Amino acid sequence: MDYADYDDEHHWVTLRSYEVGSLEFFFSANSGVIRLVNALHHHVRISKIDALKIVSELWCSVDVTDDTHWQEIQELNFGTLQKMQDEGVLEDVEQKYYGIVIQEWCFPMIRCQ
Repeated sequence: MDYADYDDEHHWVTLRSYEVGSLEFFFSANSGVIRLVNALHHHVRISKIDALKIVSELWCSVDVTDDTHWQEIQELNFGTLQKMQDEGVLEDVEQKYYGIVIQEWCFPMIRCQ
């Protein structure tokens, strides 16, 4: 999945057209990946352009290496949600979804330029 900017239009590029069945065929609905994607996309709404700009702004300067401690990632995750809240971008959802993002989001898969 990728978020692309074509001539000032924004589109999600996915493999949906090649999808056979649902993701639940490959992953348990209770898996950490499904739980995280559900929290990020459907609840926190990280896929909104304003939210993605915040993620890019905060994470593009971070060099995640083998020496990066998990607590640093959690602090960045919390900081990302905090900045989203400060800028009025964060959705008001149950606390458990914020916890999932803070605890389980390893790092965003974004392309920094």
